[in-house]
Amino acid sequence: MVEPLFRDFHLVIPSIPGYGFSGPAHERGWDVVRVARAWAELMRRLGYERYGAQGGDFGSGISLALGAVAPEQVAGVHVNHLPTRPDPAADVTLSPSDEARLDKVRQLMANRPPYQALQATTPQTLGYALTDSPVGHLAWIAEGSRSGPISGRR
Repeated sequence: MVEPLFRDFHLVIPSIPGYGFSGPAHERGWDVVRVARAWAELMRRLGYERYGAQGGDFGSGISLALGAVAPEQVAGVHVNHLPTRPDPAADVTLSPSDEARLDKVRQLMANRPPYQALQATTPQTLGYALTDSPVGHLAWIAEGSRSGPISGRR
């Protein structure tokens, strides 16, 4: 997607601190709002007065937060991952197909707690293990795709 967009737009594609091409985060607290503030500052320092933001997966939350922390600079936000569900207190009637999709999400979430707990409580430990051992990384991916968080099967 970068190549066709690059022809017509300036692209700034930052890496989330502690992920991808960024070095490790050396302190806690890099939540979506802090990352959004850092990206707003990055864009200011690069000289952009107005820009759009796009995010998927974890970047969706960051892009939404960027729109909130820099509303005068962010012209628009596009996300391609927005996990939502109806408020249980709201009087919402879902279509049968929407209800079926929501049931699939419920089943997936019911089968993911150990994976989510590990990622939420000890992400750095897991990160070191996956970085240090290619075999460990392969095992994590294989287990996830065979019976865990990626496939949703247990």
